[in-house]
Amino acid sequence: MSAWLQRVFNVRRDETLPVLLAAGFFFCILTALMVLRPARDALGMESGIEAVRWLFIGTALATLAVNPVFGWLVSRFRRLHFITATYVFFALSLLGFYLMLVLAPEATGITSGRVFYIWFSVFNLFVTMVFWALMADRFTLEQSKRFFALIAVGGTLGAIFGPLLASMLAQPLGTPALLLVAIGFLLAGVGFAWAVALTQPKRGPGPDDADAGHVDERSIIGGSAWEGFKAIFRSRYLAGVAGYIVILTIMATFLYFTRLQMVAELGDDTDLRTTIFARIDLVTQLATLFLQAVIAGHLMKRLGVHVVLALLPITVVLGFIGLAIVGSLAMLIVFEATYRAIQRAITRPARETLYTVVSREDKYKSKAFIDTFVYRTGDVVGAQIDGGLGRLGLGLGALASVACRWHWFGRCSGCGLAAPSSAWRRPERSNPPAWAWTRAPHRKEDTMITRREYLKLSVAAGVALSLNPRLLLADDKPMSLITRTIPGTSERLPVVGLGSSATFSRVAGSEDVAALREVLQALDANGGSVFDTAPSYGASEEVAGRLARELGLTEKIFWATKLNVAPRGGGAADPAEARAQLDASFRKIGKDPIDLVQVHNMGDPDTQLGLLKERKAEGRIRYIGITTTFAPQYEHLEQVMREEPLDFIGVDYAIDNRTMEERIFPLAREKGIGVLVYAPFGRTRLWEAVRGKEVPEWAAEFDASTWGQFFLKFVVSNPVVTVATPATSQARHMVDNMGAAMGRLPDEAMRRRMIEHIESL
Repeated sequence: MSAWLQRVFNVRRDETLPVLLAAGFFFCILTALMVLRPARDALGMESGIEAVRWLFIGTALATLAVNPVFGWLVSRFRRLHFITATYVFFALSLLGFYLMLVLAPEATGITSGRVFYIWFSVFNLFVTMVFWALMADRFTLEQSKRFFALIAVGGTLGAIFGPLLASMLAQPLGTPALLLVAIGFLLAGVGFAWAVALTQPKRGPGPDDADAGHVDERSIIGGSAWEGFKAIFRSRYLAGVAGYIVILTIMATFLYFTRLQMVAELGDDTDLRTTIFARIDLVTQLATLFLQAVIAGHLMKRLGVHVVLALLPITVVLGFIGLAIVGSLAMLIVFEATYRAIQRAITRPARETLYTVVSREDKYKSKAFIDTFVYRTGDVVGAQIDGGLGRLGLGLGALASVACRWHWFGRCSGCGLAAPSSAWRRPERSNPPAWAWTRAPHRKEDTMITRREYLKLSVAAGVALSLNPRLLLADDKPMSLITRTIPGTSERLPVVGLGSSATFSRVAGSEDVAALREVLQALDANGGSVFDTAPSYGASEEVAGRLARELGLTEKIFWATKLNVAPRGGGAADPAEARAQLDASFRKIGKDPIDLVQVHNMGDPDTQLGLLKERKAEGRIRYIGITTTFAPQYEHLEQVMREEPLDFIGVDYAIDNRTMEERIFPLAREKGIGVLVYAPFGRTRLWEAVRGKEVPEWAAEFDASTWGQFFLKFVVSNPVVTVATPATSQARHMVDNMGAAMGRLPDEAMRRRMIEHIESL
C-alpha cells in the first residue's frame, strides 16, 4: 500500500487484510438486516403508530429476557463459539418464519406481524452488537480511532445493497424468499468472523487495554450471566456510556416517529415523492461513505473521541429547532439525512471505540446490555414522551425545547466518558493516561456545559417559538396528514379527497377548465390522492383524466369511478352497454387497473356488480363497490352489503344527516367494507345554516379554523369512514378541505358538542 493511501485511510500494510475482512463481515450483517427491514416497518404500521409505541415496550422486555441467555453463553463458551451460536440462532429463527409463510400463510396476520417486528428489533440490536464487540476485542484503541469508521464503510455498502437486492428479488421470488437470502448473508458473516479472528489474533499490549495481551481462543470469559448488568452500576465509565446512549436514543426516537407519521400520512402518494426520497437516500449514503472512508478516522485522531461524540447531540438540537421554525417536509428530509450521515459515519464508530479499553467480559456482557436493553429503554422513553406531547397538543416547538434540555443532560452524562472505571482517578498533569481522548479537567474548553451555555440553547429554542408561537400547538399541519386503511388491506388513503359532481362538473362542461387544473394540483400538493367521479357527471371523468395526464398525476391519483346504465327508476341493465361504458372509463381515465369502480345508485346490482367482479378477477379493477345517496334505497343497500363481496360503499353522511350511523355503518364495520362519504356538507343545507356566523373558538381544540373543516372533521372522525370526497371547482376550497385531514380530530364528547351547536343555529 502506497504512503498516500496509508495517509488517506489510516491503515498500515499489515492491517489491510483484517480491515477488509471486518468490512466484509459488516457488509454481510447489514445486508441481511436491510433486506428484511422494509417488511418489519410495514408489519409494524399495520396496527397504527400508537401500536408501534407499545411494540417498543415489547422489544425492550424481549431484550431484557435475552440478555441473561447471552450472558450465560459468554460465560460458558469460547468467544467464536458463542458468536457463531448467536448468528445461527437468528438464522434458524428466520428459517422458522420462512416455513410459516410458505406452509401456513393463513397463520400470518396482525399478531404474527407484531411478533416479527419485535423479533427483528432484537435481531437488529444483537447482530450489530456482537459484530462491534468482536471488533473492540480484536483491535486496540489506537487502531479503532484510525479505521473503525473505515470498517463501517462495509456496513454502509450493505445498507445500500440490501434494499436494492430486496427490490430485485421480491417480485420474481416472493417476499418469503428474502428470509432465505438474509440467512445466507448471516452465515457468510459467521465465516468472516472466523476469518477476522485468524488474521487478527492479537491485540498489542498497552495501558489503554484492561486485558492487554494475547487473545487465547481456548479461554472462556466466565463470570455470571448478569455480570454485565452489575458492572454498569459499579463503573461510572460504563454508566456514562449508558446515559449517553439513552439520551441519543430518545432523540432518535423523536425523529423516527416524526418520519413514521409522515410516511403514514403520505399513504400511497407515489412517483414524485418516492423519487425525492430515493434521491435523498442516495445522497445520504454517498455522504456517509465519504465521511466514513476519509473524514471520520482523521476527526477521531485529531480532535479526540469526546469531541466527535458531541457532534450528534448538537445536530439533533439544531435539527429540531430548525424543524420547529420551518416545519416542512424538505426540512425533515435535510434533518434526517444529516443525522443519519453523522450517526453512521462518525458517531457510531466513535462510540464503539469506548469499549476498546474495558475488560473482555465488559466488551461482551456490559456492551450487550447497554446496546440492547438500555438502547431499547431509550426507545420506549422517547416513544412515550413523543406520544405524551402529542396527546397534550404540543408540537415541534416542544420537541425543540426538550432537545435542548436533553442535550445539556447528555453533556453532563458525557463527563463519565473520560476514563474507564479501572482508572477513574483524576490523572496527574505530569503523567497523562494512555487514552489519548481523555478530557483534561483543568482545561476550560473541555469542561461540561455551563448553565450559561444551557441558557443559550434554551433561548435558541425560545427564539424559534417566538418566530411562530403556534409551534407549541398541534399546528404542524404539513406534518400530520390523517390517513385510513382500506379494510382488509394495508393500503392507506388520505381521509379527504375530491369529488367531481356539482360545481366541478359544471366547470368541466365549459370551455375554460384552468380552474380544475389548479384544483387537481392543490389536491396533490396537499397530500390528497382520492378522486371520485362518474360517467353521469357530465365531462368530469374525461376532463379530469386529461388534466391528470398533462400534470403527470394519473398514476398518483386513486381513481374512484362508477358504472350504471340501468334505466332511471329501476329495471335491468344491458350487459353490452355496461361493458361499453366501463371501457370508455378506462380510456378517459387512462389508468389500468382502475383503483375503484362502484355500481352507481344501486342500478341493477345483479348485472352490473357481476361485471365488476369479472373485471376485478381479470386484474383490471382493484376494488369494487356500490353507492346510493337516496334514503329509499338504504334497505336494498344493506341487503347487497350482506350478500356480495364489496370492498367499498359510497353514501351520503353529514353532521345533520346521520342516518348511516344506525345500520349501514355498523354493518360496514362488521363486513370490513370501506366507506366513501358523499355530500359531507349536506349538499347546501349546512352552508345556509352557518351563513354569517363565526366558527366557535373551541373548534381550535381539533384544529378546525373554517366551517368547511368543522363539517369535514365531524365526518372523518367517524372511524368507519375511509374518505370524504366533497366536490369543488376552486383551488382555495380544495386547500381548505385538505386542512380537515390535518392535525387532530374531535372525540365522541366533542362530536356531541358539535351536533348540539349546529342544531342550535
